[in-house]
Amino acid sequence: MKKNGLTKIVTTFKLNAPYLNIVFYIYKNRNFFELINYDDTLPGLHIQFPQMILKIYKEQFIFETINNTAVNMEYFKRYTAYGFYGLLQNWIRNGFRENTDEFIHEVIDLAKTHIYSIEYIGNKGENL
Repeated sequence: MKKNGLTKIVTTFKLNAPYLNIVFYIYKNRNFFELINYDDTLPGLHIQFPQMILKIYKEQFIFETINNTAVNMEYFKRYTAYGFYGLLQNWIRNGFRENTDEFIHEVIDLAKTHIYSIEYIGNKGENL
Protein backbone atom coordinates (compact mmCIF):
# COMPACT_ATOMS: atom_id res chain seq x y z
CA MET A 1 0.00 0.00 0.00
CA LYS A 2 1.22 3.49 -0.76
CA LYS A 3 0.54 6.94 0.66
CA ASN A 4 1.39 9.95 -1.51
CA GLY A 5 3.41 7.66 -3.77
CA LEU A 6 5.48 6.32 -0.85
CA THR A 7 5.34 2.76 0.42
CA LYS A 8 3.78 2.56 3.88
CA ILE A 9 6.49 0.19 5.19
CA VAL A 10 10.06 0.78 4.17
CA THR A 11 13.34 -0.66 5.37
CA THR A 12 16.05 1.85 6.13
CA PHE A 13 18.10 0.36 3.29
CA LYS A 14 15.43 1.57 0.89
CA LEU A 15 14.98 5.00 2.46
CA ASN A 16 15.69 7.90 0.15
CA ALA A 17 15.11 11.64 -0.05
CA PRO A 18 11.32 11.64 -0.65
CA TYR A 19 10.82 9.93 2.72
CA LEU A 20 12.46 12.92 4.42
CA ASN A 21 10.44 15.73 2.85
CA ILE A 22 10.68 17.67 6.11
CA VAL A 23 14.32 18.41 5.27
CA PHE A 24 13.36 20.02 1.97
CA TYR A 25 10.56 21.92 3.72
CA ILE A 26 12.96 23.27 6.35
CA TYR A 27 15.49 24.29 3.73
CA LYS A 28 12.84 25.94 1.53
CA ASN A 29 11.60 27.86 4.59
CA ARG A 30 15.06 28.38 6.08
CA ASN A 31 14.45 32.07 6.82
CA PHE A 32 11.81 30.98 9.34
CA PHE A 33 13.71 27.99 10.73
CA GLU A 34 16.88 30.07 11.21
CA LEU A 35 14.96 31.85 13.99
CA ILE A 36 15.80 28.82 16.12
CA ASN A 37 19.27 30.36 16.40
CA TYR A 38 17.88 33.25 18.45
CA ASP A 39 16.45 32.71 21.92
CA ASP A 40 13.49 35.07 22.06
CA THR A 41 12.30 35.48 18.47
CA LEU A 42 9.65 32.75 18.70
CA PRO A 43 9.26 31.81 22.35
CA GLY A 44 9.19 28.07 22.82
CA LEU A 45 10.19 27.12 19.25
CA HIS A 46 13.24 25.21 20.49
CA ILE A 47 10.94 23.20 22.80
CA GLN A 48 7.89 22.81 20.57
CA PHE A 49 9.81 21.74 17.46
CA PRO A 50 11.32 18.53 18.93
CA GLN A 51 8.06 17.80 20.76
CA MET A 52 6.19 17.97 17.45
CA ILE A 53 8.64 15.52 15.88
CA LEU A 54 8.09 13.19 18.85
CA LYS A 55 4.30 13.55 18.56
CA ILE A 56 4.46 12.62 14.88
CA TYR A 57 6.70 9.61 15.61
CA LYS A 58 4.36 8.42 18.39
CA GLU A 59 1.13 8.86 16.47
CA GLN A 60 2.03 8.18 12.85
CA PHE A 61 4.89 5.66 12.73
CA ILE A 62 5.80 2.17 13.86
CA PHE A 63 9.52 1.47 14.08
CA GLU A 64 11.15 -1.95 13.90
CA THR A 65 14.61 -2.24 15.42
CA ILE A 66 17.56 -4.06 13.86
CA ASN A 67 17.21 -7.82 14.50
CA ASN A 68 13.89 -7.09 16.23
CA THR A 69 15.84 -6.13 19.33
CA ALA A 70 13.38 -5.66 22.17
CA VAL A 71 13.37 -2.09 23.44
CA ASN A 72 11.00 0.22 25.25
CA MET A 73 9.44 1.77 22.13
CA GLU A 74 8.40 4.90 24.04
CA TYR A 75 12.07 5.57 24.85
CA PHE A 76 13.16 4.53 21.36
CA LYS A 77 10.84 7.05 19.69
CA ARG A 78 11.94 9.78 22.11
CA TYR A 79 15.62 8.97 21.47
CA THR A 80 15.08 8.94 17.71
CA ALA A 81 12.95 12.11 17.64
CA TYR A 82 15.30 14.19 19.77
CA GLY A 83 18.32 12.83 17.92
CA PHE A 84 16.78 13.86 14.60
CA TYR A 85 15.92 17.26 16.03
CA GLY A 86 19.51 17.66 17.24
CA LEU A 87 20.81 16.94 13.75
CA LEU A 88 18.33 19.40 12.24
CA GLN A 89 19.23 22.04 14.82
CA ASN A 90 22.94 21.61 14.13
CA TRP A 91 22.35 21.79 10.37
CA ILE A 92 20.37 25.01 10.77
CA ARG A 93 22.88 26.56 13.21
CA ASN A 94 25.73 25.80 10.83
CA GLY A 95 24.00 27.70 8.04
CA PHE A 96 22.91 24.60 6.11
CA ARG A 97 26.53 23.81 5.33
CA GLU A 98 25.63 20.43 3.81
CA ASN A 99 23.17 20.54 0.95
CA THR A 100 19.86 18.76 1.46
CA ASP A 101 20.99 15.58 -0.29
CA GLU A 102 24.17 15.31 1.81
CA PHE A 103 22.24 15.94 5.02
CA ILE A 104 19.59 13.34 4.16
CA HIS A 105 22.30 10.81 3.28
CA GLU A 106 23.90 11.28 6.72
CA VAL A 107 20.54 10.94 8.51
CA ILE A 108 19.70 7.75 6.61
CA ASP A 109 23.14 6.27 7.33
CA LEU A 110 22.57 6.90 11.05
CA ALA A 111 19.06 5.43 10.92
CA LYS A 112 20.48 2.22 9.44
CA THR A 113 22.46 1.64 12.64
CA HIS A 114 19.36 1.08 14.81
CA ILE A 115 16.19 1.07 12.69
CA TYR A 116 15.29 -1.85 10.42
CA SER A 117 12.01 -0.53 9.09
CA ILE A 118 9.53 2.30 9.45
CA GLU A 119 5.80 1.94 8.88
CA TYR A 120 3.62 4.96 8.25
CA ILE A 121 0.26 4.45 9.93
CA GLY A 122 -0.98 8.01 9.43
CA ASN A 123 -3.19 10.13 11.59
CA LYS A 124 -6.00 8.47 13.48
CA GLY A 125 -9.12 8.63 11.37
CA GLU A 126 -7.20 9.42 8.19
CA ASN A 127 -8.31 7.49 5.11
CA LEU A 128 -5.40 5.64 3.56
